[in-house]
Amino acid sequence: MDVARPYLALLPPVRAATLLALRRTVAPMTGREVARRAGVSQPAVLEALKQFVEHGLVWSQPAGRANLYSLNEEHLLVAAVDEIFDVRAKFVNRMAAAVSHWEIPPLHVSVFGSMARGDGGRDSDIDLLVVRPRFVDEESDDFVWRGQLDTLVHEVKLWTGNRAALVELSSEELRTMNRDKHRLLTEIRRDGIRVCGEYLDKILLRKPERARQHSVAG
Repeated sequence: MDVARPYLALLPPVRAATLLALRRTVAPMTGREVARRAGVSQPAVLEALKQFVEHGLVWSQPAGRANLYSLNEEHLLVAAVDEIFDVRAKFVNRMAAAVSHWEIPPLHVSVFGSMARGDGGRDSDIDLLVVRPRFVDEESDDFVWRGQLDTLVHEVKLWTGNRAALVELSSEELRTMNRDKHRLLTEIRRDGIRVCGEYLDKILLRKPERARQHSVAG
């Protein structure tokens, strides 16, 4: 799947750009304005608009020497249009639903990289950050935890056709990366989309477990 423009799996580029331009405004537009917003030549956009009008998905009304075009919000296919233009939100929601059933809940899960930024292409990996709970360490052979991660990687492939690139960290590793101003963590904090669990800033501000225990004992 093209992570920047997943709708191209279903729509030719000109039709997709035309529909997207119409979807982003409620005001009727001339063919010239639709073409400008779509970033496509006016003749190509006018041909796409003509076909959409024939199917009733787009309204056309005369305005002097031009026509004004707008999306027919009552059309049965508008819901489908919304679906294909909001794949990223659908992906995040589906992943959140899948992780909510984990026997061992993660401390945090987020999507980052090209999927979060909305760039990349068909060959882009889908980058995921998973923060382990405190009682699961990096060398853990807990088959339940490892099985959950393997299942998530497999599900991402099924949902998108793209490979999942999983970054698994502990909260202490996160804090170390933050102290070191690690580029990867900077990118995740800037672009990442939280799927579930605690917010990264809350994890980063929390004192290490050992320090908290010492404070209580004292």
